[in-house]
Amino acid sequence: MDLVTTSNQKVFALLNELEQFKIYKDKNKIEFVDFSIYKDQTEIINDVIDRLNKKNHTHNIFVVFGGNRSGKTETGALITSKIFHTMTNRRMWAATYSNLIVKTIQRKINDYLPHKLMKYADYNPVRGFKNELIIGKNNNFLYFKTFEQDVSTWQGDDLDFIWLDEECSYEHFKEAMIRLADRNGVMLMTFTSLMGFTKLVNKVWQSEDETIKNYILTAEKNPYLTDLAKKQLRASIDEDDLKSRWEGMPALKEGLIYKQFKQDVHCTERFNYLDLIINNPKRYKLSEGIDPHLRTPHHYLMFLYDTQNDIIYVVEELKAPEESLSISDFSLLIKHNRGKTAKYIEYTQIDTSSNTPIPTQKVHNEEDQEDQYTIRREFLKAGIDTVLVSKDNQVGISSVKDRLFYSEKITPKLFVFNDLKGVIWEFQRYSWAKYQSTTIEERKEMINDVNKKDDHFMDIIKYEAIKRKLDLKLMENHQEKPIYKVPMAGY
Repeated sequence: MDLVTTSNQKVFALLNELEQFKIYKDKNKIEFVDFSIYKDQTEIINDVIDRLNKKNHTHNIFVVFGGNRSGKTETGALITSKIFHTMTNRRMWAATYSNLIVKTIQRKINDYLPHKLMKYADYNPVRGFKNELIIGKNNNFLYFKTFEQDVSTWQGDDLDFIWLDEECSYEHFKEAMIRLADRNGVMLMTFTSLMGFTKLVNKVWQSEDETIKNYILTAEKNPYLTDLAKKQLRASIDEDDLKSRWEGMPALKEGLIYKQFKQDVHCTERFNYLDLIINNPKRYKLSEGIDPHLRTPHHYLMFLYDTQNDIIYVVEELKAPEESLSISDFSLLIKHNRGKTAKYIEYTQIDTSSNTPIPTQKVHNEEDQEDQYTIRREFLKAGIDTVLVSKDNQVGISSVKDRLFYSEKITPKLFVFNDLKGVIWEFQRYSWAKYQSTTIEERKEMINDVNKKDDHFMDIIKYEAIKRKLDLKLMENHQEKPIYKVPMAGY
């Protein structure tokens, strides 16, 4: 065998070893994380792991208040994976707001899991972990939960570690603490505090309880983000959310909610949208939203959606001329407003409150009577078929703000026909609720909530913005990502 052949064989063998090492590293990433790079994050990880190893008995609730892109969720994923890598016989939960968001923390955990130590970890990028469960060969168990689940479904287990990602209700927090009692377990909470001084935040923020320890992570301190990424992130955050999303701390919001709204920017002359739909039905879509009420007037909006440019136009508005207008009469107004556009309506969203039974029309207690007389059912009987909205105030406001944002290089994604006086009037008055006192020491709930007055059109626009956002997520995955210094998953 000549020297060339021998050399080639050695090169091929080396390349094969390198490829096998890369595969091993990808499947056991927790072994290769350099924890010295992000010192603030490493402090949290070490504190939690030490407490689980009974090296620190003072704290058992570790709360990470983190801004956007600060690495707070990454911290939870690293801790969870490290438990699988270094410990045995641990029972754990990881919980977050919804089934959709739980897939995000599952992806992050899967990135770091020591797969060589996994007994059952059937992961798929779309559905997440099969059966919402991971089992390690070292007898570690991790179950995934959501805050959408009723508190009663959280009962009956005893645990060593619970990770709550995003802010949960106080009831879920209390139930989680009960689950930790038998095993003297540890809780990790990681969230961006957007709701103000809720009961939970008042419990854990700057607490005098020695069992609770607070941390703050910010994108500014995140070494995995480039200076350019930090600058872009800072510029993209709405001024109402700077304290929470950039500095990582809870704060109260005040003044107008949509400060970005400008008539000369977001209002446009009326144009013939029906012709656009007829000539290009794949690009332009029509939809509607209804905010119905038993006592205050019903409200209605029609939207034109440009799928190519992801732009929502508010094109028609209706407000019932009087309180308690019958649903059948308001439905006639909607049908008249639709005119020739009726057959092009993609969907009509309606507030979830429309599923509440109308008490004055429920005549007996038969089982099939429960939903027979609801506002939504009455609209259906009047010929207006509807779908229920996805209702989340914070997500809705954030989605509308994103669409209102504009700069020299960025065009808004939300426009209003300039003759829709009701919509424009609400945009200019929609504001955060005010409080008598902002003294945190009073330990009273001071939640970032809107003034529930003259906000009906705003609610409908929020629901439309959420619907289009969810539709985009389902159809595409083209979100712009930050520029990273290090190709670490999730940073």
